Amino acid sequence: MVRLLSAYALGSLVLLLWGYFSNDISYSDVRFMEKIDFLPALLVYAVLFLLVSAVGRYVRNFFAEKLLLFSSMTVYFAVLCFSRFSAWFFLFLCIFVAVGVWYCFSDAPPLRKKMVLPVRSLIFALAMLWFGFFSVQTGLRYAALGADNYDMAVYSQMFYHMAAGEGPLTSCAEFFLRSRFETNPAPILYVLLPLWMLTRSMLPCLILQALALTSGVLPLYLICRSRGMNDVRTLFFSLCYLFFGGLWAGIFYDFHEQSLLVPLLLWMLWCAERKKEICFLFFSLLALSVGPEGILCVFAVAVYTIFSLKCRKSGITALVLSLLCFVLTELFLPEVSFFATGDLDERELGRFLLMDPGYLLKQWFSAGKGEYLILMLLPLAAVPLLKHEKAAYILLLPFFTLGFLSPDAADSSVYYQHAFAPAALLLYLFAIRFPAVPASFRRRAAVFCLTVCLLSFCGTTLSGARNVTLYQNRQAILPEIKEALSVIPDDASVTASSNLTPLLAERDYLYPDYVMYEENGEVSPAVVTYDAAYVALELFTLPQEYNEKRIASLLDMGYELIVQKETIVVMQKTEIDEAAIF
Repeated sequence: MVRLLSAYALGSLVLLLWGYFSNDISYSDVRFMEKIDFLPALLVYAVLFLLVSAVGRYVRNFFAEKLLLFSSMTVYFAVLCFSRFSAWFFLFLCIFVAVGVWYCFSDAPPLRKKMVLPVRSLIFALAMLWFGFFSVQTGLRYAALGADNYDMAVYSQMFYHMAAGEGPLTSCAEFFLRSRFETNPAPILYVLLPLWMLTRSMLPCLILQALALTSGVLPLYLICRSRGMNDVRTLFFSLCYLFFGGLWAGIFYDFHEQSLLVPLLLWMLWCAERKKEICFLFFSLLALSVGPEGILCVFAVAVYTIFSLKCRKSGITALVLSLLCFVLTELFLPEVSFFATGDLDERELGRFLLMDPGYLLKQWFSAGKGEYLILMLLPLAAVPLLKHEKAAYILLLPFFTLGFLSPDAADSSVYYQHAFAPAALLLYLFAIRFPAVPASFRRRAAVFCLTVCLLSFCGTTLSGARNVTLYQNRQAILPEIKEALSVIPDDASVTASSNLTPLLAERDYLYPDYVMYEENGEVSPAVVTYDAAYVALELFTLPQEYNEKRIASLLDMGYELIVQKETIVVMQKTEIDEAAIF
């Protein structure tokens, strides 16, 4: 039976890959079966069953056969997640994984207490692989115009104004010129400003983001060592870090300073465990400069440090600093929200909860929160919720407040920047609370977590890493687009297609053009120009008929064509908008 199931999983994988590469399709529905004839499929299953049986007779080890079964199922599930990912389908697969782990590893032989390979070198090599891979992927996405106005152009324009000594101003975020710090204060961007000034490009920041997320495995490794964990456990937690989809899924959402919180928070926790107070305060100050999320996380880490790690002096200092930053932000930046609660102002939150305690539960269990909960806790088998070092529960504060209080779907999604900091703290809790798992379940829990982390990584992160192909497809048109945009004066205001705005961000006024919809739900050909002097529209992602209507609407508004190519048009305003003057 084990051999039959192994052959079935391997055969399904072979047929899936065969159909994908031969017909250029994805495994998305039952019609995939129409691409494969029945007799060839039956032959594939029969041949693989004979091969698996031959291997089983040669090995003569029932656990080896079970391991082959589990490995083949895992690879097949990983390909399924990569091809078409859904959180609820992922949950369904995890049930199969749990059953497979329970059956296949119930009689597993004991592991070696010491690894043959040097763990430190292996982890470093994997971290460098991750760093190189995501640096290339995010860099090519940026070069291929795959980055959007939100938030690549926003940060580019902020750095442009900051380099000119005007502050973090941007007009492409809220369609009028204002300081970004009024809604999201992040002084650490001034530390990153020299990186942008070196190349006048966001590429160094994208490389830094990949480096920051990758480097977080180093303090986690040191934390495991400081707690006396052996090589096997240290490698296990490091692999869970590298394959945790909740940590990596947001890396393709352009650049965000919240990614820097991952290594900063883990270094803070390591310094606290080693009683390195000066270093702890240094990393605390850097984390506080990231913005509201940094302030909230430093508060949580400081409380944990005081009551659990007994590092009271530096912990109290960090706690006071976080509270001071919170008060100053609330007093002088009223638009900043630490606990986004929709229409309810956070200053009224306490009084409102006394009148309606169910409000908090309603926010926690609103639409979209279930997927976030699955992708953040299921790969860790909910170990961060176990009772061990009870003061560590405060480290769950960012996870629940950032992901569950806000009604905005982007806040409770692993694909945006708000999951970085909670993911780092969850991984730390996972490492320190895993010993609380009963010994009889610990080995199977470890296999389950590592397998599910791999599946989540394939579905949430690896499936989006297709930017090499994107760059190859657009490489030929990039010079033409840049040449067309070069006719726009540097001091002119521009409305541009969202994916063109990062190229035009070095100017005072820049506005994104988004596709609009009529009341009946149909796409509108109109373009909102915000009284810009120039309009640049890309033509390679939208239908030709729709582009012709958009250009016609701009001609009616008083614009004239100055550049017209197959991939892009640039228009200049010739008529004065009297309504805008008055």
